[in-house]
Amino acid sequence: LLGNAYRGLNDYDRAISYLKNSLEMFAFLSNKTNSVETSYGVAMTLSNLAIAYNKLSDYQQAIDYYRSAFKNFQALYHNRPHPD
Repeated sequence: LLGNAYRGLNDYDRAISYLKNSLEMFAFLSNKTNSVETSYGVAMTLSNLAIAYNKLSDYQQAIDYYRSAFKNFQALYHNRPHPD
């Protein structure tokens, strides 16, 4: 939440720091619980990191995080289309 708040304030470096901390926490939880909510949290955090790097014009980092997010969303939806 703090990462997204700092992103909203255009403080992308601080946003990235908080988002990386969130990603570490979600990764830890994912190893313990393997829940859909935790997997979704990982995917959303990766996506939010991509957005922050994109705003900093670090496009390669943004692409890397977008790809990771996409892979996580695919795994979450078992390679099925998102149920709009």
